[in-house]
Amino acid sequence: MAGLEQLGRWSVPSEWRWLRAKDFASVVGGGTPKDAKDPSNYDPHGTPWITPADLSGYSGATIRNGARSLSTEGLRKSSARRLPAGTVLISSRAPVGYCVVADGEVTTNQGFRSLVLNDEVDPFFIRYYVLASKTYLEDNASGTTFKELPGKVLGDLLFPIPPLDTQRRIVARIDELFSELEDGEAALARARADLETYRKSLLKAAVTGELTADWRSAKREAGEGQDASWLQVNLGDLCKLQGGFAFKSDDYTDQGVPLMRIGDITDGIVAPGPSTVRLPSAYAAEYPRFVIQEGDILIAMSGATTGKFGVYRSDLPSLLNQRVGRFQIVESTKLAVGFLLTIISHLQPWILAAAYGGAQPNISSKGIEAFEIALPPLDEQQHIAAVWAELSEAIMEKRQAIINAEQLLANLRQSILAAAFRGELVQ
Repeated sequence: MAGLEQLGRWSVPSEWRWLRAKDFASVVGGGTPKDAKDPSNYDPHGTPWITPADLSGYSGATIRNGARSLSTEGLRKSSARRLPAGTVLISSRAPVGYCVVADGEVTTNQGFRSLVLNDEVDPFFIRYYVLASKTYLEDNASGTTFKELPGKVLGDLLFPIPPLDTQRRIVARIDELFSELEDGEAALARARADLETYRKSLLKAAVTGELTADWRSAKREAGEGQDASWLQVNLGDLCKLQGGFAFKSDDYTDQGVPLMRIGDITDGIVAPGPSTVRLPSAYAAEYPRFVIQEGDILIAMSGATTGKFGVYRSDLPSLLNQRVGRFQIVESTKLAVGFLLTIISHLQPWILAAAYGGAQPNISSKGIEAFEIALPPLDEQQHIAAVWAELSEAIMEKRQAIINAEQLLANLRQSILAAAFRGELVQ
């Protein structure tokens, strides 16, 4: 056994042992019935059949059923095996590292390598170790198109194994600490939801005049409220949404003028970054209509970033790529840029709701321009924009504080697991 201890991934207490998975468990693969689309292979009253898709977004420690169960015929036509309760199910591809304990007899598809444990090992101890060792598993997986962890490789991976009673005390302590973290995570989730509700209510108040009601009253009392009416107009009456140009990817260069594509568009500030592609500098003169200047408001018109928008902030002029829109205020209108930003912020959920195209959503310039808005006088627009900018900044600071706290809790989870498998969590 000393040889295995020398192969350990780190130092552990003297009563612990480093063992390979095959030394305390049988490694079992799964399977899919031949002619997987044949409905006779499945029976809702059959043997539960677990696939990695069943664990996507799943946070439970145990699992009893998947989306489908195998019929007797389906089990016979596959290489899947019945696995007893307490088996540790580990996804071996797409992705590597999902892990749950079987809460009853189950089978799996070929996307799992499962550990049927001997009586000296607690399945929940092994599960926590697997969750803490996702990178270790991934580093030992192979493949180019996607990573896969073969059963033989899993069998050779090292696990720190203390006495069984210590394993159980460690699991109980992790459960206790994780429960406290979950309470904190739930509180942060509520705070995030409350903050978003507050943000939306402020935006509604901003674009309906409620936010500036006291300001208008003060103006009237000062005799300055004669021109205080709001007009109902379409957004397209005030500004047009210009689309970009389909620049050829063959012309991309390492140096030159940045090209703002949909992947460069984020809510807030938009600027060239490390992943921004470039075009020859001469393109800025050749395509003046598509040159972006500081202060331009850009919006992603399709893809994963659809509906995200921000203000371009950079001393470097950039070019406007296809599927990115730029808001251009009609010269004859009185529209403050800051109020336009407030309006777009308010409309963003409706802009997204109007997107079409399924997996690759698209929004049209005409669709955005057709939105009806209430337009206050220019001085009130400017006041609304200033108030919203200040409130928005405060909201973003609070949102970042929540994000930081969530990351802290995530780090604490990893710290707890690291301490647990070094023998530092319980004595």
